[in-house]
Amino acid sequence: MKCFYKTLPLIAAAWVITVAYTLAADTILIEPHNLTIDRSLRREQADAEILVARRYDTFWDTGDEALARAALASNFIDNTLPIGRAQGIDGPLAASRFMRICDSRPPLRD
Repeated sequence: MKCFYKTLPLIAAAWVITVAYTLAADTILIEPHNLTIDRSLRREQADAEILVARRYDTFWDTGDEALARAALASNFIDNTLPIGRAQGIDGPLAASRFMRICDSRPPLRD
């Protein structure tokens, strides 16, 4: 039983990640108007990077935090943060919430 309690946080984290990816997969993602792809990339890598970019763009359009969590690595670092903004995934999440409060976000869809 002791072992179960030690693994419980890992099980909970895996469940949260699974739910986040599932919710992110059910969202209609923004389509880019123009797309430039490095032809030296393998097709699988290019497709994966495009999917991540579309999820992140859609996060900024909808505020769906599951999309940001699906798009950004757990060790995400932003080297262009304004003073006072949290580092990691919390930074974009806070910025998105603030933009929605101020309704200062530009439309990303036509």
